[in-house]
Amino acid sequence: MSKRISVGKVRKVYQFIEAHRREYPVRTLCEVLEVAPSGYYEWLKHSLVNRR
Repeated sequence: MSKRISVGKVRKVYQFIEAHRREYPVRTLCEVLEVAPSGYYEWLKHSLVNRR
């Protein structure tokens, strides 16, 4: 069953994954936090572009 979560919450989840990805595999974090790894990597790509 897929759950809908707000954009703000998704951003916080992705930020949490970014902060902990050296401790745990990204796929594991995404599974536990119920987000798609592809969404995290897309967010990361855009996040890096916006930092420039």
